[in-house]
Amino acid sequence: MANIGEWSELYALFQILGEGKIHAGDAQLNKLSAYYPVLHALRNDIVNDYEVDSQRNVIITHGEISKTIPMKVFLDEATSLLSHLQSEKGRSFNIPSTQAFMKEIGCSKIKAPATNKADVELVIHDPITSMINQLGFSIKSQLGSSSTLLNASKATNFVYKIIGEMNTDQMKEINNIPEHMDRVAAIFNSGHSLKYDCMANTEFYANLLFIASDLPQIIAECLVEDSLTSGGDLSKILGSVAKRNPCGYPTSNYMAIYENRVKQLLISSALGMMPSKPWNGYYTAPGGYIIVKTNGDVVCYHFYNRNLLEDYLFFNTKFERGGRHKHDFGEIYQVNNDFYFKLNLQIRFLV
Repeated sequence: MANIGEWSELYALFQILGEGKIHAGDAQLNKLSAYYPVLHALRNDIVNDYEVDSQRNVIITHGEISKTIPMKVFLDEATSLLSHLQSEKGRSFNIPSTQAFMKEIGCSKIKAPATNKADVELVIHDPITSMINQLGFSIKSQLGSSSTLLNASKATNFVYKIIGEMNTDQMKEINNIPEHMDRVAAIFNSGHSLKYDCMANTEFYANLLFIASDLPQIIAECLVEDSLTSGGDLSKILGSVAKRNPCGYPTSNYMAIYENRVKQLLISSALGMMPSKPWNGYYTAPGGYIIVKTNGDVVCYHFYNRNLLEDYLFFNTKFERGGRHKHDFGEIYQVNNDFYFKLNLQIRFLV
């Protein structure tokens, strides 16, 4: 059994092998005419190599065993699987017809085992550079509930000092407010404000510093703005923060600096960086992103077209937060004579 997101990885594999190529997408997820020819697809499975030949066949190799299946069969299986996924309502389910085909092609797992961000390895021919490269891609699906780009945890907490005189009675009164945004609003409405103090996790802090030294402050400002603003997408929240220029960039082009900083966080999170693990800048899915759209289109954001990938991530994500009690944030606490408050970072795709 598997959920829609996991089944979507298999759908993407079938569709790519059936077409023998993968189309690029723009920042609005539109399928472009430009495409990358796919020569091989590789998974960490029983059968590792699926080769697309010039006769529109897929050659499946496992050790000394070889099997040839027409590409059209993969397209037909992709169409059948998509129909199931578009109509399925359960959280986790089986699809017997697809599972029978999986057995035929030596595919033992619906979701390919992975220890990094890459869900599939593709050997593609880049028509721009004329290079042939094997690259790992992360697969995201719009067929089910929207997926996360950066997952919430206690490691993604930002710590703020409450500015303005506060007493324990005020602390208790605000902490009794059930809703997160109402609680943050009450802090400001009572004449107080939140000043970024530090990050709760030193590894995540170091990872952000690796990207840019001012990134922790920028994200901290965004989390406050997001907690005071209802329904703001990431690009809108950052735009509001950037207008205030809290980092004090001495240039008329300061808005672009804020956007660039956050885009670097997004692309790092998409292709390699995990908050609580030390990161050295290495991308574990260096090929880019593959998106399965609701209509079944499969589009690719190749890292070679970095600007398109950055724009896609920037305009199709939002700030949100994890569970307050689970991740230990959103409650005023006292240390000596000072009062503090934590906000939590999670980044999710809009659809």
